[in-house]
Amino acid sequence: MINRNSATPVYIQLADLLRAEIKSGKIAPGDMLDSESVMIKKYGAARLTVREALGILVNEGLIAKRHGKGSFCTYGLKRKKIDVLLN
Repeated sequence: MINRNSATPVYIQLADLLRAEIKSGKIAPGDMLDSESVMIKKYGAARLTVREALGILVNEGLIAKRHGKGSFCTYGLKRKKIDVLLN
C-alpha cells in the first residue's frame, strides 16, 4: 500500500506495487491495467504520479501503453504477441 509518510516518493511506491502485482501474476500477461482515472481514485494519487509510475514500468518492459486503448501487461509475452495485443 502507499505510505505517504515514507521517504520513498509515491510514484516509486506505486510502480513497486504494480510491479509486484505483475510479477506475482495478479496482473496476467495481456491484461489491461486499470485506467489512470481509476488508479487516481484507487491510490489517492495525482495523475502525474500515476503517469510517472506507469512510465517506469514501460521503461522496464513490464507494460505497454497504447494511446486511446490503455496500458497492458507485457511481462512474459513474446514480441510478436505484444504487437498483436497493441494493434
